[in-house]
Amino acid sequence: MNKRLRTAFLLVWVISCSAEGTKPASAAADDPVPLAKRIQAIQAEAKRIDNLSETPDQARRRQVAMEMPHWQLSGMFDDTRPILVSAIFSEGHMVREETYYLRDASPVLVKVDKWWDVEDQTRAPERPSRQQFFIDKNQVIRRVIEVGTSRPIKRTDDTIQPAEPWAARAAVLARVLLSGTKDPAAMDSLKLLQEADLHAPSGK
Repeated sequence: MNKRLRTAFLLVWVISCSAEGTKPASAAADDPVPLAKRIQAIQAEAKRIDNLSETPDQARRRQVAMEMPHWQLSGMFDDTRPILVSAIFSEGHMVREETYYLRDASPVLVKVDKWWDVEDQTRAPERPSRQQFFIDKNQVIRRVIEVGTSRPIKRTDDTIQPAEPWAARAAVLARVLLSGTKDPAAMDSLKLLQEADLHAPSGK
């Protein structure tokens, strides 16, 4: 191999190695438990919490609800520890519902549904959508996006993302519910954070 060819080969090799190094981490990369089993465990925990929310309150477990302009909040708590927190935000015809399933006060599953409250759905700015964020070890390990109700467009992303924004939102909602104090400033901060953090799904 002459010097020019050898130099070209080394350049291609360096570029390819650099490209490999910039690939985002996959949720299945470093965990010994298969990703499918981790997702199944999260789904089972969410189902358990849903079933629990349908049973009567007990000594420590209770459900709380609150309404304020543009917001409807509800939650289930074990003493002061949140188990399930939900927030419905409406502005004009747009409605967004976010639901947090928590274990040890940390979210394991977040669902965000968005739709328009209009009689003629063909006039809505966008099709209804649902986004689900599966969280394990304080990381989003899977994001599932569905757009539309009839023959929905579905996309799954297993790129690891930080879960701190969702944990922070759940904590604020839980704090507002537990305090029983209507805090417009806190709710406005949630609105702004949500719009900045939640990427719009493709496929109108």
